[in-house]
Amino acid sequence: TVSVYKHIFQEYIILEFYCGNTVPGTRLENIAVSLKGYDTTKFREVGSIGIGALDADQCESAYVALQKAPSEDGLGVQTAQFKTVLTYLLKEDGDDLGYDDEFPVEGFAITVGDYVSPRGVPGGQWNAAWEAIGAQGMEAQGKFVLNYKSLEAATEGVRKSLNMTAEEAESGSAKAATMRLSGTFAGGSQVVVKALIGLDPQRGCLMKVAVRAKNEAVCNAVVNVFA
Repeated sequence: TVSVYKHIFQEYIILEFYCGNTVPGTRLENIAVSLKGYDTTKFREVGSIGIGALDADQCESAYVALQKAPSEDGLGVQTAQFKTVLTYLLKEDGDDLGYDDEFPVEGFAITVGDYVSPRGVPGGQWNAAWEAIGAQGMEAQGKFVLNYKSLEAATEGVRKSLNMTAEEAESGSAKAATMRLSGTFAGGSQVVVKALIGLDPQRGCLMKVAVRAKNEAVCNAVVNVFA
């Protein structure tokens, strides 16, 4: 089994691959991670650390370091889709030589949400933060059609896409809801989001979203999650 964790820094992203050997009677040696299918104009692999060996039921992490290309808005936000393959020497009980094998890992993405921490405003203070940031900062808005069939799925999908803390959504009816979200963008910029989501019989799931932050580029990056 393999789980992927992303550690975000200003110029780099460290990908951690937490690997477990779940096959009884086997030993994996010289385990390495190979990244494929990503946009090399956005990311450049600059280093990696493999795993020496994993006996059955053992777990350990391998790492890949990616350098991000500079972004035009100066935020350092780059996104991409990745395919991953684990390569290793597989030894079974009684076999001292083993043979080369590989394991395709489920694809993953680096998204704008990975640059957001769900450290939101304290409970009950969202409205105050919305007004305060609006008076001092910037706002970006957008209207989008979302691929959801229910309000419940839409509100949870929006929250996960932004990786933000959400106050309880207000439902004006069974076909409309207002979401209030907040988080902290990479670099420490607080972000507050108001999303109006509705279900239309002809046009599907519609959303109008407004984002406020002190940095205009942060506002635009968050709105464009849904573009």
